[in-house]
Amino acid sequence: MKVTLLSVLVLIWSSAECSNPHPLDPLTPSEINLVQTIVKKAYSTSNTTNNNLIFSYVGLDEPNKLEILSWQSSNPKTKPKPSSPPPRRAFVIVRFQKQSHEMIVDLSKSSIVSTKVYQGNGYPTLTLGEIEVATQLPLSYEPFKKSLRKRGLSVSQVSALP
Repeated sequence: MKVTLLSVLVLIWSSAECSNPHPLDPLTPSEINLVQTIVKKAYSTSNTTNNNLIFSYVGLDEPNKLEILSWQSSNPKTKPKPSSPPPRRAFVIVRFQKQSHEMIVDLSKSSIVSTKVYQGNGYPTLTLGEIEVATQLPLSYEPFKKSLRKRGLSVSQVSALP
């Protein structure tokens, strides 16, 4: 019962999109779809396909604290025109042509504001397809299977997790 109730609440929450979200609210499903559309459009060329484009992360690019405080302190009674909320932006990590790209997407302008190729250590989170391959890989690797046999085990008795 708990799982079903939780699922229903998540569906209700995800379908209820506010027309004026707070600047620190998470991205809505339609905003995430917009981000995907903007990035795919920017990375589509005649010699590549979007199949090379893997989204590893899409989340809110939180506005500067001073912007939030300025927006919160604007009062329509004391100021002729209240300040507008900071722009909604997304922080995105995509893998494209074997490189990790970090970008900021401005949702109000429907454009990529900044992009850079990540040069540091580590890799983005594995995709579901990569996790599936990683779980099957050791079970087909002959030295691993040989070590199992030495221990009196068969592949069917072992689970591999990434």
